[in-house]
Amino acid sequence: MPPLFHRRIEGRYGRIEVPNLGVRIGETASWTALRRADTGPEAAFYDFRAILAYVNQALFDDPDYVKRVIVRLGKGPEHVVVPQPGSGQRTALSGRSLVMERVILERVQS
Repeated sequence: MPPLFHRRIEGRYGRIEVPNLGVRIGETASWTALRRADTGPEAAFYDFRAILAYVNQALFDDPDYVKRVIVRLGKGPEHVVVPQPGSGQRTALSGRSLVMERVILERVQS
């Protein structure tokens, strides 16, 4: 699939899961992904923000589990995976507000 290159993407439906356990630990009420730059090396990266409908704080905070966010684009079958950021990237959960900085969005069909 071609990469995403929209400046701003937003939606309502999404989930946070722990793939190794096969469990859903949260759901989004709304989300926004904003591209960091139009050109240059930062153009591939997005800052992702979500308001969560619910989240299992204990599992989210556990560093032993890899988490990923999957959000739906529109009403079709296309989804975007927001992988857990690597080194030099930041993820913060404050109450029900989730911020993931400098992530690369990956398209998937489901």
